[in-house]
Amino acid sequence: MYKTTFIILIALTTSLTCQADIFKNIETGETFNGYLLQQNLPNKATASVLQQDEGYKTQTIDPADYEITYSTKGRRNNIVLIPVDQEEILLSRRVSETLNKIILQAANKGPRYIILSIDNPGGRGENMKIVCDQISSIAHCPIIAYISGGTFSGVHAAATGIVMACDEIYIAPKATLSTIPLPSRSISTTNDTSTFYQTFLPQNLASYSSYVGTLAEKNNRPPMLAIGLINTSIEVIEVETEKSKSVYINGANKLPSMKLIQNWSRTAGTLALPYDPYSASGSETATEAKEAMQLTLTAEQAVKTGIARKTVSTLKELYKVLNASDAKLMQNTLVSKEARRFRTSKNKINAMLNNIDVLNARADELTTIISDVNN
Repeated sequence: MYKTTFIILIALTTSLTCQADIFKNIETGETFNGYLLQQNLPNKATASVLQQDEGYKTQTIDPADYEITYSTKGRRNNIVLIPVDQEEILLSRRVSETLNKIILQAANKGPRYIILSIDNPGGRGENMKIVCDQISSIAHCPIIAYISGGTFSGVHAAATGIVMACDEIYIAPKATLSTIPLPSRSISTTNDTSTFYQTFLPQNLASYSSYVGTLAEKNNRPPMLAIGLINTSIEVIEVETEKSKSVYINGANKLPSMKLIQNWSRTAGTLALPYDPYSASGSETATEAKEAMQLTLTAEQAVKTGIARKTVSTLKELYKVLNASDAKLMQNTLVSKEARRFRTSKNKINAMLNNIDVLNARADELTTIISDVNN
């Protein structure tokens, strides 16, 4: 059986002026200062101990023996910024796994915060889950989502799942969260709406509804709004119950006793969604026209509904909100590099396929010419 392995950086004496995360031994009451790091190794936990001369040594501990209280003081005074703004990130499993690796490595260096600067159109549900599982597994370092509102104007479809997994969400004033991304913003499927939806809004994404709803609820966000951001078949409404409590529900579940406050979804028209090879129906129809529901949250609405914590205009402003203006910024661009590598490979494959089509057409033309000569 495997369990999460921790490395804990612990100050050897409480006389050190530098405070860090507080570790209290449940049985003895002994208290240490340090910060928690994480590795995925079996059946043990290693503590990297900070000595008074600021050197380090390691020892094995059981994290289950400690109550751990998070504190930013004494952690490494830096912020790790990871851009999640390449449209390939949730299209390629390899790129998604690269993002996972970077997040875990960053957390293991003990920064004050990891910030995911997200502007993304969506992608495959299975890749979304890979990233969300990694974020959710890191309990020792705060992971902040900043919806920057760049090329794609915010986060859409599967990309909304990533922000739901984060500890806190901040959003730029003009950014949005939505179920259906904007086709005009894609660089790989420009002017081809059908291909765009097949790429970034796969039909099986709705099967992750419960998963994303659970992520939202875990982080004290309205689960039904989170579900509405990945599921085009759900109409999300806000109602007042008999106890005068405002809640978000699936419109199909509205009871006569509930007073409608607001309809958060709107009809987006008919979308030609791609065939899902994993669907229970087993249908092999290339596309399936479906009436889609669109849920869009502006920055103001995201804060009002409890999805986001606050609007901030820039990353600099976010650092100030986090009381980390003095922290050193460390930006990791490896995800962007991996995404560009994926894009280059994809373009090469497409070029080869186009060449094959040309050669096939020429072969057909040659066959016709030979037939005419022989006749």
